[in-house]
Amino acid sequence: MEKAIGSARPSWPLWAGIAALVWNLFGVAAFIMQATMSLEALSSLPPEQQKLWRDMGMLTWIAYALAVGVGTIGAVGLIMGRKWAEWAFLVSLAAIITQFSYPLGYALGADLMHLMIFPAFIFGVAIAQWLLSRNWRDKGWLL
Repeated sequence: MEKAIGSARPSWPLWAGIAALVWNLFGVAAFIMQATMSLEALSSLPPEQQKLWRDMGMLTWIAYALAVGVGTIGAVGLIMGRKWAEWAFLVSLAAIITQFSYPLGYALGADLMHLMIFPAFIFGVAIAQWLLSRNWRDKGWLL
């Protein structure tokens, strides 16, 4: 895909943007499934996860929604080749930090750091998406 302004953009960033979109849509699906989890489904989780979900405050849920929603918007921005994708990924990253503050504190206090393995991976992907969008902006691939 080439743009009239900025340097020519190769085709592989389109596929990377699509991969980012799929990743973020999985996050949206996870949010919906977790936000609408029945009491029966909640009771089937291990006790430490039940407590984690029951005690999650409204700020954490709002941050979760922002993280996946704005991350998805950022991925769409990558596909479209828009500079604002970088800012969307930065907002998503800040929301992820806010979202995972509660589970991290819980895991530290209950000696359950194994619960933070996947959140750490999510955090790493969010950083990679933000850095990728910055790099693409610097190359002139995002207008």
